[in-house]
Amino acid sequence: MLQKYEKINIRTNGINLYEITNNIIDWINKINLSSGLLNISIQHTSASLLLQENADPTY
Repeated sequence: MLQKYEKINIRTNGINLYEITNNIIDWINKINLSSGLLNISIQHTSASLLLQENADPTY
C-alpha cells in the first residue's frame, strides 16, 4: 500500500475557526489521490480539529 505524508502549516490570527478544506483538497489533487484513507491530525496542546461531513457550504 502506498503511503503519503505532508505537513501543512496554517497561519492564524488568534482564536477562531479556520477553514482548511481547500488546503487539504489542493494536497489531494497534487498527489493525484482518487481513493484511499485520509488521516488529519493537529499537534498543538490548545488547538482542536473540527470535522463536518456533508456540511452545506452556503452557510
